[in-house]
Amino acid sequence: MQSEVLFRAVGGEGYAEVLKFLFELSVRKPWLRESCASIVCSAVSGWSDETKRWAAKVTYDALAGSGLAKTSDGTAVWLTLQAYCPRALPPKGSWAKECPLAKPNLATLAKVLKEVGSKDEEGENLQQKGSWSPKHNFVWDLVLEAYLGESGEWVDFRGRETSALPTWEEFWRVAIDGKFFSHAITCLFSTRPRGQNH
Repeated sequence: MQSEVLFRAVGGEGYAEVLKFLFELSVRKPWLRESCASIVCSAVSGWSDETKRWAAKVTYDALAGSGLAKTSDGTAVWLTLQAYCPRALPPKGSWAKECPLAKPNLATLAKVLKEVGSKDEEGENLQQKGSWSPKHNFVWDLVLEAYLGESGEWVDFRGRETSALPTWEEFWRVAIDGKFFSHAITCLFSTRPRGQNH
């Protein structure tokens, strides 16, 4: 993937096989999921226009077929494809309006970003990644790029998705305030001794 040897063959049979292997590895070994997705994303951002014509569809199809589209790492691959391969049409059914950041997906996306409730195509829960890590998943970098990135790909992404994207304030309220901090606030107030007002 990193040497781009897989993208020199027209049609990319080799790429499809390696991609299938990477996504299968991601399902079986959750602690390798972020590394596998990161390799795919770095490949996407370096594709030539000719490679984009066929490789984006192969990647979307493999991602949707793997059941990983609604995981933090799958979302990272999806957003990267949308930014760098805008002419490739994503498969229907994984995300409303085919964009993880679209308004109808906010509640689901908040769970995905928190890495809870990930399910595969059959509705089975995907194995979680293991122990908690203080390092945030690289999908957060891509979400920030989608809202604030200044490179041409992300500026164009915002221009295409303007009607579907929630405002930054809406995203923050649902994905951050509503999910990450609500539990901490609930714990804080439920453990405070009665009669204390601060």
